[in-house]
Amino acid sequence: MPTGAVAEAAMPLTAAGLKQGTLGVGHVEVIQKTLDSMRHLEQEQRAWAEELMVAKAADDDPGALARYGARYVREMVDPDGTPPPDEEPQRPERELRRHLFRDGRMEFKGRLDAEAAALFEALLAPFDKRDSDDMRSYAERGGDAFADVLQKAANAPDLPTHNGLKTEVAFTISLDALERALGETILPGNLSVSDARRIACDCHVLPAVMGGASQPLDVASPAYVVPAHIRRALVLRDRGCSFPGCDRPASVCHAHHIQSWLKGGPTELRNLTLLCGQHHRLIHRSEWEVELVNDVPYFTPPAYVDPAREPRRNRLHHSPVG
Repeated sequence: MPTGAVAEAAMPLTAAGLKQGTLGVGHVEVIQKTLDSMRHLEQEQRAWAEELMVAKAADDDPGALARYGARYVREMVDPDGTPPPDEEPQRPERELRRHLFRDGRMEFKGRLDAEAAALFEALLAPFDKRDSDDMRSYAERGGDAFADVLQKAANAPDLPTHNGLKTEVAFTISLDALERALGETILPGNLSVSDARRIACDCHVLPAVMGGASQPLDVASPAYVVPAHIRRALVLRDRGCSFPGCDRPASVCHAHHIQSWLKGGPTELRNLTLLCGQHHRLIHRSEWEVELVNDVPYFTPPAYVDPAREPRRNRLHHSPVG
């Protein structure tokens, strides 16, 4: 110092050992590095760490001393480790980039923080099961599982709303055209009429009458095709997808009108059954038939599946009856 005073050594025990010859330069560097990593500790704790390191240095080379400091001194003196920085991130690292194609398909890419990623994996796992006869790829199973999670979220009673209402989708096509059109007819946005019929089974319907110049003549109040109290009764009855052999839970299922709602089928328990997305599409796009017998849905396959066309039921959600 300019005054000529002698400064006290920052590591007095280490300085004394170096002066006495019991410590080498390598030992000193290791001890200094170890103590520098503990600057967040109180002086008494740092002095204890130095004491432990100096005592051990008499018997070990610098390499062994470094391992001793990393494994034992830190555990004894600093078991909590270095505290996290004050500048914690304001929000988790989460991103989702998505692109919507003209035909309605979506492509997306993103990243999740560890907590959200664990939640995402836990939600997918129950739906990402592979059966012995499952021909889907890993990516296809993941896509189907993700769609099931979305359906489960859509069926949640506390789903967030927009302006007090759940999201609505309007199809600008006349009822007569919808009833007469073939399944391969395409609506704006590449949505087939058969898809529109399927969606109409269980959605928020907004009836509208269009004039010849495509002007809206009357728009009725929106009405849920399947009210909540009927869906609850449907869940209690079917408990899951009613298609034979399907184990999908009720939370990811749609309410299917056995007699089409567009053709006057009532929205009543006797005309409804639960179907997962895969089997709902199958029923609307194939010759499978369904009917209720004593409140049990029975499915009759087309002749190309079973020439005898024997009705089948799902026994996975219920104990056999009769």
